[in-house]
Amino acid sequence: VVLVTLSLLSLYSILSVFDNICYTFQLDIGR
Repeated sequence: VVLVTLSLLSLYSILSVFDNICYTFQLDIGR
């Protein structure tokens, strides 16, 4: 159970970081 929770948390953090990068990239293009 702990391993599943850790993997889900790491996946979520990676996805959120990737989403932030894509968001900033779109803002840079918008300028």
